[in-house]
Amino acid sequence: LQAAEGVVQADLQFTSAPKVRARVLDGEHADVVIASTAALDVLEQAGKLVAATRTTVGSTGMGVAVRTGASVPDLSTEAALRSALAAADTLLHNEGSSGLNAVRIIDELGLRAPLGARIRVCASGVELFELLGALPGTVYALANVTNIRDQVAAGLPVALAVHLPASLRTSTTYEVVAAAGATDPARAAAFAAAFATPEARSRLAEAGVT
Repeated sequence: LQAAEGVVQADLQFTSAPKVRARVLDGEHADVVIASTAALDVLEQAGKLVAATRTTVGSTGMGVAVRTGASVPDLSTEAALRSALAAADTLLHNEGSSGLNAVRIIDELGLRAPLGARIRVCASGVELFELLGALPGTVYALANVTNIRDQVAAGLPVALAVHLPASLRTSTTYEVVAAAGATDPARAAAFAAAFATPEARSRLAEAGVT
């Protein structure tokens, strides 16, 4: 990552935004935190962040993922989406920020009771995409479009079937911020600020982040 003083090398640990929030709240050391706006709001209120360094990374919408080659019905409207998901053998989502959105979407579409035990919650995106490729029958997964695209690029046998309608309010915004206990506060702040550079914005856009 190019920061003001040159290349910054970082030890990165990836997990869901709710787990990031919990780990930092529990006192785990971090120099920089990247998570959803909602998670960072909680951490800022707890005094865990240097609020002035908060930098928007961008937003990503949600989509429906399927196995590569699966027959996909019309999913372009809320009514069509509701009908297709209701007929699924399994509907997957994870426990991260996209999972919180998925819970709300399932409830807004009135699918919780009809689907019942056919809704399967995964501990991580890794587990979600593994199950999407392995479970029998008609399987759909609700996930961030950027995550789905990453799996496609990695060669997993999954595909993006459709972006969810904007009417379902599926976008999640992520930010980066220096942690209050950073070992090198200036470098942590520079790391966060680097996400606002033109090069960073260009690379984020290539990854599907708006």
